[in-house]
Amino acid sequence: MVKAKDRIKKIRATLYRLLVLLIPVVITLAFLWIVSSFFLSYQGETSKNILSLKTNADKLILGLMLLSVIVTSVIAIYKLRKKSLDNFGSINIIAGIFNIELVILLIIPFTVFGLAINSKNIQKVVINTKIFYCSALVLVGLGVIVLIYLLRERLKQNNWWLFIIFAPHILLGWILKRDYGGFDDFIHSDSFSFSKVSEMLHHTELDGLMLNQSWFKCMAGIIIVLVVVIGLEIYEIIYKKIKIKK
Repeated sequence: MVKAKDRIKKIRATLYRLLVLLIPVVITLAFLWIVSSFFLSYQGETSKNILSLKTNADKLILGLMLLSVIVTSVIAIYKLRKKSLDNFGSINIIAGIFNIELVILLIIPFTVFGLAINSKNIQKVVINTKIFYCSALVLVGLGVIVLIYLLRERLKQNNWWLFIIFAPHILLGWILKRDYGGFDDFIHSDSFSFSKVSEMLHHTELDGLMLNQSWFKCMAGIIIVLVVVIGLEIYEIIYKKIKIKK
């Protein structure tokens, strides 16, 4: 009889642990699905210069990017000050630093953004794009070093945190490497010339920064980080509340 009761208690404990894990996961995945569905179904069009805020899509993109920088930075700083380096806090810090890297990268092309389409300015865009990719290498390296330092105590406890630190940087590096390969092939092709590119873009509404595809992906990355961090916060709140009610 006692053994039967012990088995029932173990089964209940196991079920409870599963619920603690599954309920937050289901709710968080539902949130991510809703957000993803919204972006996939959104029909808004951006203007040539999103900084002009001419369309609702311009306002939405810039608003989400600004919100992402503020939210991720505030959470990361809060976790660091409180020395909240549990699993949730550590991931938030990684997200915050990674987002800062993306923001710095995003700023570099703004020096040539919106320039008139001509051969001279296309040359400036090409040079700027090369600087962009070189800077990316430096920023990725610095970001990893900073995170290793900030999470050094976590790394002492579990080496898997090194993988978690590297994961987003490896993904970013892979995307940048692929984009740079296409960019480098294009500017070194026999048919390439600044005048030809200028002529091609002159009769369109496209900016010279179309040569830098990674710039637009950095914008998307900043918004994705926001969605992930909010999803993580939802998971953390629900997870901790369920555990408290045990």
